[in-house]
Amino acid sequence: MERCGTCPPVGYGPGLSAAEQRTLGDVVDGLCSDLAQPSPENGDGPAIERWLADDCGSCHGAQQDAGAAPEPRGLDGTGDIAELLAAGLIVPCDAEGSELVRVLRDNSMPPPGASAPRPTRAELRQLTRFIDRRCRR
Repeated sequence: MERCGTCPPVGYGPGLSAAEQRTLGDVVDGLCSDLAQPSPENGDGPAIERWLADDCGSCHGAQQDAGAAPEPRGLDGTGDIAELLAAGLIVPCDAEGSELVRVLRDNSMPPPGASAPRPTRAELRQLTRFIDRRCRR
């Protein structure tokens, strides 16, 4: 479909009201995936990446056994937000739909008996706020 420059196209119907434009903007914000971009809104990103790398890296870090299968992208222990997004483990603007949040909350990660520490409530709040925050326009 070719872009016409106006939405809806001239002659197609009435334009959007200011309230409808705000609602549409909120929906578009929800589709945003700029979590990995440096910005003031993403200020918690480096801290989150650090604690994910520290806590998860002991098991998901570099493979100790040369014959071991490589970790799926985003599970290599780096805690890299961009890789977690690419792997689908973080769903932008949807912490509840993010696999990373689910496994940390349901205690399947780290698994029982693992040496890695459980994330604190403050860390989980920081992660969910970071994922759920509104994206920049």
